[in-house]
Amino acid sequence: MKQLIIATLLILAIMPSIKSQVSPIQGPPCPVDGKFEYKLDDYGCLLLHPDILAKIEEFTKANKNSLDCIKYVELFKEKFCKDDEYNWDRFQELWDLLLLDKNGNHHAIVENCEGIHPLSFWSDLINFYPSQDLWDKAKSKGYRPQYGYVPGLFFNLHNLDYYPMAIIKLPTSPALNADQLLNYVRTHLDEFTDLTKSDFTPIKGDEAIWNSSNPLGAILHIEIQGGLDNGSVMCTDYEPNYWVFTTVEDKFIGGDGYHPVSGNRMFGYTIENGKYIYFTKGSDNAWASISVISTLISYNGGAALWEDFQEKVCAFVNQHGGICSVETPDRRKPSEYLVVALLKGNIPITKIPCK
Repeated sequence: MKQLIIATLLILAIMPSIKSQVSPIQGPPCPVDGKFEYKLDDYGCLLLHPDILAKIEEFTKANKNSLDCIKYVELFKEKFCKDDEYNWDRFQELWDLLLLDKNGNHHAIVENCEGIHPLSFWSDLINFYPSQDLWDKAKSKGYRPQYGYVPGLFFNLHNLDYYPMAIIKLPTSPALNADQLLNYVRTHLDEFTDLTKSDFTPIKGDEAIWNSSNPLGAILHIEIQGGLDNGSVMCTDYEPNYWVFTTVEDKFIGGDGYHPVSGNRMFGYTIENGKYIYFTKGSDNAWASISVISTLISYNGGAALWEDFQEKVCAFVNQHGGICSVETPDRRKPSEYLVVALLKGNIPITKIPCK
C-alpha cells in the first residue's frame, strides 16, 4: 500500500496540469466539455493504468455520458481500486450484453437458463406497464414510476421466478372460496411473510384502499431487512384471482428512494387439473444505477422470502381444514459467484451464467 501511495505521488509530481485541476479535498467541477473526469483522491490507482482510462473515456463518449454509464464506471472504479483483477474489457462486454436490443427484447440471461417453464410464461409481467392514470395518482402522492425515471437504459439482469402452492381442498373453518382465500392473503400479507426479511405496510392514507375489495392504486412501503435499501410498490393491476405490484420511487426527502430492483410481481391463483395453484411470480430487472453485485444479493434474499411465503400459505390452509402442498419453484437468476469470476477473467463474456 505504501509503495502505491509513493508511486501515485511521483506521478502527480510530473503531472502538474492534472494536479492543479483536482483538489485532494474537493473534486473537480462537473465537466462542460463532455469529457469524463476522475477524483484523484478517490481513484488515484487508475492513474497507473492510462490504457484503461483511455478505454473508459471512449466508452463514456459512446454512451453520451449518460447517468447509467457514469454509475457503471463508478462501480468498476470502486471494484478495481480494491481488487485490480477486475477487467474493464469484461465490464464493457457485460454492459453490451445486458442492453435491450433495438426491438426491446430481453435475451441476456433468460435464453441461457433452463427451467420448468418457457420464457413466455413470464411475458405478462415482462411486458406489463401500468396505466397512465395510475402513474398520475402515484405522482399526486409524491411517488413516481421507477421505470420511467431510470435514466437511459435498462440492464437485463433479469430475475424471473415462480413460487407455486397446490391446494386440493380449500379451508373449511372458516370456509373460504378461492377468491376469498386470495383476498385474505392480500389483506394479511405480513402474516404470510417473514418479518425478519420484509415488512409490507400501506402508506398513510392508503390503508383503506389496500384493505378494500379493490386495492388498485394503493402504495405499500416495504421495510427490507439484510442491509438493502427499503422500497415502495404500487398495486397496478387487480382482479379477484390476482393482483400485481410494480416498483415506484419515493421522492420524499428521507423516503425510500428507488426500490433495489425494478419490475412487477403477481400474486394469484389458477385452476389446473382440478387443483388450485396459488402462486407469486416476478420479473425483476436490475439497472445500472444500482451495483450489479447488490442486485444479485437482493435476488438471493427474495428467494428466501418467497419460499417462506409458500410455507406460510400452505400452513394456513392445512391448519384450517384444507389440504395444501408446496410445489417446486422455477427460478432464473444470475450467479453472483460466476459473474464475478467472469468480470475478473480473460475470456470474453458472451452470456450470463445462471444459478
